[in-house]
Amino acid sequence: MIAYRRKVFQTSHSDLRDRLNTTNHPTLYKNLLRGSYNHWQAFVRQIERQGGAYTPQVLSQQEFTAILVQD
Repeated sequence: MIAYRRKVFQTSHSDLRDRLNTTNHPTLYKNLLRGSYNHWQAFVRQIERQGGAYTPQVLSQQEFTAILVQD
């Protein structure tokens, strides 16, 4: 289940970023991305609290790190 969530989160994030570049409604996609960042941050915090570590599978490590430092 966790592996599935990881892949869905990463794929969704990539899709949102792609659509942000082509939409007539950038505010909508920016808000969706902000929500995606918040979910990622909470997800990773929970993994780390349980002594685990997360390695991205779809996003690059650089893209993933940028998500984690979003405000």
